[in-house]
Amino acid sequence: MKLKLIVLIACLIMAPPLTLAQGRGGQGGTGQNAGYGQGQQGAGATEMGSGSINRQRDRVHVSQQQQDQIGSCDRSMDAVRNQARQMGKYSKNGAFNADKARQDGKQLQERVRVMQQDHERLMQGLNQGQQQALESHVRNMAQLQERLNIHMQKLDDELGKSDPDVKQVTTQARELERISKEWKEQYRSIPSQLTTEP
Repeated sequence: MKLKLIVLIACLIMAPPLTLAQGRGGQGGTGQNAGYGQGQQGAGATEMGSGSINRQRDRVHVSQQQQDQIGSCDRSMDAVRNQARQMGKYSKNGAFNADKARQDGKQLQERVRVMQQDHERLMQGLNQGQQQALESHVRNMAQLQERLNIHMQKLDDELGKSDPDVKQVTTQARELERISKEWKEQYRSIPSQLTTEP
């Protein structure tokens, strides 16, 4: 009987430390779990942030269709520049034929129209991220387009006269060639600002 009582008392004495140990373990476990949960939340936040960065990067990718459009713009710009270059040589060729110059002027005007359509199609297809990445290029090309239209109008006005001044015709044609060359440089620098999609 005494032995049973001693064993019982010993159990009671030892019980509180075991309970506390379990409590500490539980708290420790909770702390660990909480830390793990926070780690997961942190990882989740990082993944969300990374996803946001990836989405931002995706916005400046250029699709195959856009690459093709840039190529079309480049080719139509070359057509404008080559036509303007030919017209800029009138004063060097000696004899000036007003009717031939008017015909060439109409052809140049048509090529400018095609080029501007290609350019507008490309600009309309840009998403917000691409527009931001190309902001300076878009602004420069808008200014170049304005200058191009001004000199094209001056050329048309001169060719519309009964006796066009060859010097004025060649001056405007050379200016159009210069502007188209600057515009082409803007197109060439676009791929460096955009990432090609795999």
